[in-house]
Amino acid sequence: MYLLRITRRRKLSVIGAFVILCFLFYLFWCFNSNIPFLSTFIKPILLFIKQSISVLREFEFKISRNIEDVKIILWTKNTTIHEFIFSEWNNIQLSESRFNPNYPIKIFFHGFSDNARTIWTKSFRDKYLSVKPYNVFSIDWELLALSPWYTTAAKNADSVGKYISKFVKFLVSQGVSYKDIHLLGASLGAHAAGYVGYYTQGKIGRITGLDPSGPLFHSSPHKDRLDPSDAVFVDIIHSAGKWVGNDDIMGHVDFFVNGGQAPQPLCINKESLDLSCSHFVVRFPYNRYPEPSLAITGHYAKRIA
Repeated sequence: MYLLRITRRRKLSVIGAFVILCFLFYLFWCFNSNIPFLSTFIKPILLFIKQSISVLREFEFKISRNIEDVKIILWTKNTTIHEFIFSEWNNIQLSESRFNPNYPIKIFFHGFSDNARTIWTKSFRDKYLSVKPYNVFSIDWELLALSPWYTTAAKNADSVGKYISKFVKFLVSQGVSYKDIHLLGASLGAHAAGYVGYYTQGKIGRITGLDPSGPLFHSSPHKDRLDPSDAVFVDIIHSAGKWVGNDDIMGHVDFFVNGGQAPQPLCINKESLDLSCSHFVVRFPYNRYPEPSLAITGHYAKRIA
């Protein structure tokens, strides 16, 4: 009886497969035939399916996973700002770039759906270079951080961090000291900076995280996100925690601006569902501090929680 049931099931499976093949052949025949009535209904359906598949394929492959798509930009200043994009890491390129190993280094990491020449990176660049000579780098991993593929971009942050850690080691081999390197990462870029620190065994002088990303990183193991072991000193500014930002303690010092959650005062009545205003607004007060004319006042805060 058991063998009989298996035989019947196999027969039904074969019959079902045959019916499906016949139906597909029928659709194919109708699509390629000149029968007006059938082709009128079948052609639009098949065209829709074909176009949908092509759109899905474009969505699947549009975001890059290729580390060679990462660009390293260097900004220096004599009388005017000079930009250089590295194509290789060697002594010739380093000399052509106007890089000076005696100057401190700032390395910016943009976040998800952003790029290396965005408003905040240019603003930071201008402020730093107006104070004293720096080697200001901006890591362009735009093609690996495209919207709406956040999950893939979050995975790419690890690859980007590992790649840039090798570049940092190259700079150290050219006379740079780890203590003179300061990484600044915004949003998802904060975790990319953290991975650089992880792959350089925490030797980096300082890492600053500007409202590090929350999704996929809330309560993650320390090795999978920015944390105090990634640099000699890690400071974090939180502004949109519990959602697009992250409210976990991630540094030696964590600043929770206005409680570290949205909406921030400047974003009241301006906040969108993704809390982007509160997530981004933290970058602009931060970039004012290098100004020599800006008086910075510290206030002792009593423990309130």
